[in-house]
Amino acid sequence: MLSSPIELDELLSVSNYQFKNEHELEKEVLKLWEIFTQKRDHIQDAYFTEKQIAAYLAFYFSTNFPKIRSCLEKLPPSLIAEFSNYNVLDFGTGPGTFLFGFLDIFPDFSKKLIGLDSSELMISQAKEIKDKFYQNVDIDFEVSHDEQIDNLLMSFSNSLNELEINDFSKLLEKYRPSALVFIEPGTKETFNKIKEVREFLLSKNYNVRYPCMSNSACNLAEDDWCHQYLKLKHSQSIERLTQKLKKDRRNSPVIFHYYTLKKNIEACPIIFRVLDETKFSYECEVCFDNSIVKHRVLKKYLKREGIKKSSFKSFFKAGSLYDCKIIKEISANYFESEPIF
Repeated sequence: MLSSPIELDELLSVSNYQFKNEHELEKEVLKLWEIFTQKRDHIQDAYFTEKQIAAYLAFYFSTNFPKIRSCLEKLPPSLIAEFSNYNVLDFGTGPGTFLFGFLDIFPDFSKKLIGLDSSELMISQAKEIKDKFYQNVDIDFEVSHDEQIDNLLMSFSNSLNELEINDFSKLLEKYRPSALVFIEPGTKETFNKIKEVREFLLSKNYNVRYPCMSNSACNLAEDDWCHQYLKLKHSQSIERLTQKLKKDRRNSPVIFHYYTLKKNIEACPIIFRVLDETKFSYECEVCFDNSIVKHRVLKKYLKREGIKKSSFKSFFKAGSLYDCKIIKEISANYFESEPIF
């Protein structure tokens, strides 16, 4: 099986197109980058040739693969454990990024795994990866799938932003999933789409399990938005490619949501936004039951737990769980708190 960090050569070994040199690869990746960031109305044009899909595999698959583990590990252990009970259908699977990343955290997964994509070339590429790295795993990659599946988790990874709410509604009616996962670009535009989807899912009796852990109305201001923050590690060969392209793929904002028909049993504050660091403390905004308050965390609390100074910042990332004990109220909606590890 593939595992992070992925090497560029091992991915290109299963590509249906072999680049003549690095320059050709870099040029093709930059074309894709322009489509995905500036010409999204032409996004279907990105999947017409084996050359484009090879570039996607080298740059996007390699750097999105570790996001799956990183996102799922933001959940409390009790929520992570739920995933092993579902059958999984990944909509807009591309070369299987979510499913292969899912197997990185659940290598002994024994339920159904299905990847759907409208691009036959993408499906062909996903099958190539499966045949080389996952010979003993049962994964179905298909252009369409009509079978009704019980206890289904439906995942959308960089595919929700290509759907209108009416199309999403039809998918929900067709597959009737027990749970849904979204891992999408951490942009304000995507947040506006996920807010619309969130309201729709609540109207269909789904419950937010992460990041809100509450079905309360979102209290964010109209011009504000919420995302999670990942710090990823890539192999030297992939890092070299991203540096040559001047595209940072280590520091990654994402929008990660998890919904189920099952109600939330436990709730924990989530770091909404990291603020200032001073000589003696960190400050952050924390969301709990959709109310946002400011916290100050003294560095001495972290030292008391035996945490090295170089690791302090790793505890303060947007989207991370923040279980704490309130020490005192500094002012209205501003608290000094001590993390509970």
